[in-house]
Amino acid sequence: MTMPKQTVEILFVDDEEDNLKVLEKRLVRSFDKLGCELRIVFDDDVDSACDRISRRDRSEPFPVVIADLLFPTRPVRHDAEANAPLAPRGIEVVEQARTASDKTVIVALTQGSVHQPRLEHEAADGGADIVLRRQQLLADAKQGGHQELVRKVYALLCERDMVPFGPSLKIPEEPGMQSVVHDAGHPTLRLLLADVFAAREMTPTEIALSYVTPGASGARVMRAAATLADGSHRQLFIKVSKDVEALRLEQRNSERSAGLYAHPLVVPYIGAVGPRNGWAALGMAFADEALPLRRWITDPAVAPVVPQVMERLFLRGGLSVGYRDGVVSDGERAIKRLVLPAFRRVLVRAAVDELGPALAHPAGAGIDDLQAVIDVVEGFSWDGRLGDVAATDAADDLLLCVSHGDLHGGNVLVAKHDAQPLLVDLARFGPHHWANDVARLAVDLVLRSLDAGVESFFWHRFARWRRVAWLLGDLDPAIDDDEERNASVVAALRWIAEHRYDVLPPLEQERRRWEWHVALAEQLLRRTYQKDLPPAKRALALVAAHDQILAGGSGLRRRPTF
Repeated sequence: MTMPKQTVEILFVDDEEDNLKVLEKRLVRSFDKLGCELRIVFDDDVDSACDRISRRDRSEPFPVVIADLLFPTRPVRHDAEANAPLAPRGIEVVEQARTASDKTVIVALTQGSVHQPRLEHEAADGGADIVLRRQQLLADAKQGGHQELVRKVYALLCERDMVPFGPSLKIPEEPGMQSVVHDAGHPTLRLLLADVFAAREMTPTEIALSYVTPGASGARVMRAAATLADGSHRQLFIKVSKDVEALRLEQRNSERSAGLYAHPLVVPYIGAVGPRNGWAALGMAFADEALPLRRWITDPAVAPVVPQVMERLFLRGGLSVGYRDGVVSDGERAIKRLVLPAFRRVLVRAAVDELGPALAHPAGAGIDDLQAVIDVVEGFSWDGRLGDVAATDAADDLLLCVSHGDLHGGNVLVAKHDAQPLLVDLARFGPHHWANDVARLAVDLVLRSLDAGVESFFWHRFARWRRVAWLLGDLDPAIDDDEERNASVVAALRWIAEHRYDVLPPLEQERRRWEWHVALAEQLLRRTYQKDLPPAKRALALVAAHDQILAGGSGLRRRPTF
């Protein structure tokens, strides 16, 4: 089925109609190639043109206004001796068009005189999007150079939603997705999506979007399920951001990591596109029917497959390749990297104030000595103290290893057809504390996948959750839970405990075991102020962090001195 052409109306204002005739056919052909039918309205009088603009409905302004800047000060007779002096009255057309609409694409034409730079600046200040010298346009038109003008005009029309471009979008009434549309704008999002798919030589006609999660770089991540022009279907992960450099860095990190890990662990990236209205996008190609790990693992039926997924994720050319050869950071202590930065300490304190009443309430967590919990958390957050053990006692050098950097259950996808794990969001790929990746993933599984859904809003299993978190800190293979729905999550946590020396090689040094507890505590505290977690799980994060801080201090006291 052939799509109907979009009509684009141009108001062309010039005292010489011949100037239009030179361009008209070329403009019509160029817009036709873009799927647009061009309709040109010509006016050789400034006052008449301004009147046309002002009489248009504000909801339907002229999409394009092209205006000569210099007009005769009086009517010109055809005898050669009666040429009238010129005045820059075209500025009035530019200003009137911009006043009428901020969406209209305005092109100002000048004569190219050496005396006209000031006039060109005035046109730009008055609202012209493009200022072009007539001689350049007419000369280039004979060689197809007018196509550059058409390209610029068309791009602006698309960005301002004056011309529908790209695929139609299905956007759910979901807060995360709606916030992206609100911030970036529907036309900008449509253009970026078309650009990303075009980079893979794909032309989508319809894209169904679903929100995934914010990325480590601050970008917004969504899943784009596209119907292509040939009737086939394809899914991509799309990240959009106003920070173009952050997206480019992530792409470079992807290329670096692809040479480290076994194929196909790292999802291939599609080059960053944009900017469009200040926004850029990055695409990630992944297998159809892939689910985020944190969602996939809530299905108890996949429990038998979990060890295979974890093995592919970490072993057999997986993430542990980067964990094997740690590098000591000169002059930096491990505790300095594990303690929260100042702005996060403030967020934790606010979370303590908010969650405190529920922690002490019998119908909540039922904590008997809430102040003791708060004192331990505050002591670590602000002073790096591990219970009654001072930060100065934690004098170990910082050991770094090559890590994903943001390894949580939203950044690991699992292909449904073969249970292949796939890594996305490599914005923070590089050297991190040796326990960072595993601690981050394990905490995410406990807080988001254990008793996921409605159960996470209730408090009756708080003690059980706390026990699971404690056993995780001990890396006890006996981690268990009495609810069948958690079978797959427990299988993943148990796998980590059983393979602790494979995924956390520095644990072979008993003196570094305390760092594992503190790494867990740091990740738990970061979740206390994440409002997308239910209050009961945020409270768990606070209490479990308290437990791990004390365990870290205990480990420091009893560790060997050799």
